[in-house]
Amino acid sequence: FTTSWLVDDFMFDNQYFYATQYLVTSASSKTSIALAFAIKQRGQRSAIGITSEANLSFVKSLGCYDHVINYNDITTLDANVASILVDMAGGKNTLAAIHNHFNQQLRYSC
Repeated sequence: FTTSWLVDDFMFDNQYFYATQYLVTSASSKTSIALAFAIKQRGQRSAIGITSEANLSFVKSLGCYDHVINYNDITTLDANVASILVDMAGGKNTLAAIHNHFNQQLRYSC
């Protein structure tokens, strides 16, 4: 939880890099879940959880993300929304897909 809280606090201290939403990969991981909880508690930005198809129902059931998608649906997200990426998975294909899709609207990648 400490790592997650520190990430959210860092984003807050930096005015969220003028982004309006978080993108959180590996949304079913404990650190990602704790981050989504911290984001929701602060109440200033929305959080989109990105997870595998196998974990989609579980992550949706948590209720801590505003929206949950699987990795194959990244391009369905609105690329015009200024976003922060918090990547917990480290998958190069996922990172490339998010960076390419959001381009200049990806304000910070962590």
